[in-house]
Amino acid sequence: MRPTNISRKLWELPELTNINRLPSHSCLIPYSSRDRAQTDDPASSDRYICLDGSWNFKLFPKPEEAVWDENVKWETIPVPSNWTMQDVGDKPMYTNVQMPFDNNYPLVPDDNPTGVYRLEFKTPAAWAGKRVVIHFGGVESYFEIFINGEFAGMSKDSRLPAEFDISSLVQTGSNEIVAKVLRWSDGSYLEDQDHWWMAGIYRSVYLYCTDNAYIEDIFAKSDYDPSNREGLLSFDAKINFSLNIGTNQQFNGRTYSGPLIDYQLEIILSDGVNDI
Repeated sequence: MRPTNISRKLWELPELTNINRLPSHSCLIPYSSRDRAQTDDPASSDRYICLDGSWNFKLFPKPEEAVWDENVKWETIPVPSNWTMQDVGDKPMYTNVQMPFDNNYPLVPDDNPTGVYRLEFKTPAAWAGKRVVIHFGGVESYFEIFINGEFAGMSKDSRLPAEFDISSLVQTGSNEIVAKVLRWSDGSYLEDQDHWWMAGIYRSVYLYCTDNAYIEDIFAKSDYDPSNREGLLSFDAKINFSLNIGTNQQFNGRTYSGPLIDYQLEIILSDGVNDI
């Protein structure tokens, strides 16, 4: 199929940095039990699926030519990686005091290498009815995501993670994800500095699921009183809800409680740099 037809070039629209991207938050991996959470190993969670590995890949010279139909002769590429380091026909570029293309903000070259990534993945039956999120750790420099042929979102900002709620698009069993990645975007002007220009999905990709009521973010705050050598570490949790409730339905709130695990830690500091 061809990409969803969008009337404007979103990669040349600096006032729009994303579509459907979830707010940034601290890194949280859900677990179904306290014992699994204490392993501190995402792979042990039955609510986490790593999508790193070999993906189908095809590089096109410009966004308008990017397709992913039955006629595409796919290559493979490791994810995460930079395609500019994978011998697919597009090389890294180094600049220091000049742009890698004509400075005509916010426009970028029409010849804009565009990589199409494709992967089939499965979600278990236990995830049915839950909130499902896909996480991209880093993509340079602009990308659109499609789940089972449906547009799911868009993101810029090469150095920040991007997450999308795909609950309404995934199904139990086999699913398809396609990511359309552009090398250049209006964000390239902001990212211009003395460095090597790369492109691709260069950080990990994974799925996770949560219950409809979930912890969205956690904020840790601390203080210390040197007079008595005591400090207080407190946490604020942001709780959110992902619910499909009709206008005539009543929602009854719930209170969740559970044990707090008490960790006691003695820290001895020495001169120089200390790891805590």
